[in-house]
Amino acid sequence: MTQRQLASTWVGTKDDLRAADQSGANMLLQSLRPATGSPTPASFVIGTQKSVDVTLTAYVESKRSPVVTRPTTRVYTAPEVTQRSVAADDLVGWLYLPPTSGPHPAVTTLHGSGAYVPQVFSRMLASHGYATLALQYFDADGLPDSLSGIPLEYFQRSIRWLTTRQAVRDDGVGLVGFSRGVEPALLAAADYEGPATVVGYSGSGVIAQEYPPRDFKAAWVRNGKPVAPFSAISAVFRSIRSVYEHDCEVASVRKRVLEGVSATTLERALIPVEKINGPVLLFAGGDDQLWPAPPTIGPCDQSAHAA
Repeated sequence: MTQRQLASTWVGTKDDLRAADQSGANMLLQSLRPATGSPTPASFVIGTQKSVDVTLTAYVESKRSPVVTRPTTRVYTAPEVTQRSVAADDLVGWLYLPPTSGPHPAVTTLHGSGAYVPQVFSRMLASHGYATLALQYFDADGLPDSLSGIPLEYFQRSIRWLTTRQAVRDDGVGLVGFSRGVEPALLAAADYEGPATVVGYSGSGVIAQEYPPRDFKAAWVRNGKPVAPFSAISAVFRSIRSVYEHDCEVASVRKRVLEGVSATTLERALIPVEKINGPVLLFAGGDDQLWPAPPTIGPCDQSAHAA
């Protein structure tokens, strides 16, 4: 608890998208600002101020007076973090290092289809002790123009480069993906020979096609060949969308997809997360307008609420 009430309602990029303070995932996605009239200090907004002074107060339920009160500074990004661009091994990215000497655990952050490199998020990770490589994998000099034909070898090369830095540990790697960046995070972790941890925001464990979709090409290639054939990708996503449009039962989504798509097709389109030597944590929104993230969407939800 705090001496000044910090709990509040937050809004996303649109005023009609509201989420409780407990939604830490949304806060990390850097899309939040205090709602109108919010008691939350306006200064603690990502991108405008790096820290805010707060007073933490602890109470015992049976007593009215506080047991202890302490002022503290909540830091989002530490000013001592160093940043430099990466131009080695044909990589494009930015390396963020913590202010301490290390060696530090390694993390790579991966953007989505908009190619917006998560710079502030990466600096935040470095502020908390992680050597962080914010990697760009298309829409830059020397890289593909769009999310099409991206070689998975590129991500393994980036991991090798990062974990061989003097201030970085080489005993594993973390990968954080956003939207379509979740796919290469999972694929790279599955290909990686050592321990790997994956955190994904609004992504998928199903391999999708290029974006924007133009010539039915693969988004990801390994040794120059598509990781998954377009026929398998199309079959799986048709099945998923069909379930979302006609089914209100959360538990039946996976069952219906398994029934509607052959095991061979699924094996070709699903990312083999069982090969990852470490934990995987994926966050999905409940009202994603662009990506089939929630278990149910569409008219079924309205009829269920009406009932």
